[in-house]
Amino acid sequence: MAKGVLGKGIESLIPGLHKHCCDTVCASFQAAYSMEPAYCKQYKKSLGFDDNPKKLFECLGGVKFDEGKQRWDLLPIEILEQVVARYTHGAIKYGPNNWQKVDGAKDRYYAALLRHLSAARQGERMDPDAPHLTHLSAVIWNAIALAWLDENEGRS
Repeated sequence: MAKGVLGKGIESLIPGLHKHCCDTVCASFQAAYSMEPAYCKQYKKSLGFDDNPKKLFECLGGVKFDEGKQRWDLLPIEILEQVVARYTHGAIKYGPNNWQKVDGAKDRYYAALLRHLSAARQGERMDPDAPHLTHLSAVIWNAIALAWLDENEGRS
């Protein structure tokens, strides 16, 4: 097995590779550092890596680059379902997206957020005006409404 950067074997740099992947990566390292270039070129070509770099990823098995992407998997979906249920309740009661057209909306949604937060803090879990929904889902709904209004202020 060829030694790569700083004399470490490639297995220590990329754990879990299949042997022929290690050999291929080593060949790439050798080519990059002008070590046995003819051998490496021939070796890479024999495995099909010279004209199809995706083959290396196929060889690695299931590679996906997620760095820097939002982690939606961390969001507790069951809580969002309560919030969506609250939007649905409002759409049935007042019409879809009517909440965006309410006069004095920011002050009214802020007041509603605090009312629901206070009720939840005092131990009242369910909202008597929407008995299948929690007060905390109303807190989240009102916070989202306030954020949307803030984001869309001045837009028609």
